[in-house]
Amino acid sequence: MLREPIVGRQRTGTVVEEFGESELFAVLSNDRRREIINQLSTHERAMPLQEIAKHVAVAEADERRSAVDRYKSVYVSLQQTHVPKLVETGVVEHDEGTNLLFPGPRFDSVESYLRNARDQRAPRESNAPYLWIGTVGIALIVVLGLDAFSLGPEAIRFVSVGTLLAAFAISVLRETELR
Repeated sequence: MLREPIVGRQRTGTVVEEFGESELFAVLSNDRRREIINQLSTHERAMPLQEIAKHVAVAEADERRSAVDRYKSVYVSLQQTHVPKLVETGVVEHDEGTNLLFPGPRFDSVESYLRNARDQRAPRESNAPYLWIGTVGIALIVVLGLDAFSLGPEAIRFVSVGTLLAAFAISVLRETELR
């Protein structure tokens, strides 16, 4: 019998308070369980276990074993170990008749926790352009300041102002891209 996912669940505290630190760690400590949660979140619908197993096999494929070679072991592992753990903790529900997985009563809080953890681990943008501009600007100021090219103080002011304006323009462009 296919059950509908629970929607609009009220949360009373943080996911760590809801689960307890050990239980939350046990649920999220495995890549395959996190991938099940990710797939259900990404597709926003009930999914057949077979389809999720394909996604996991593709994610784990490498030069030694292809996704096709991994599929059977992934499927068995999901069915016998990882899905029961997620069902037991209320993160997913499993309709054994149709072999569909869908979000359980605790899914939203765990998915939100994973999303926040991923966002915090996201690589930060490089400041290399700023460092490059600053280095070139300082080098030009030093070279021009030493009169290496017999240019006067006007050239030094021009390079200084140009460097500052370029750094400002890049920072404005980066800021608008992030929004």
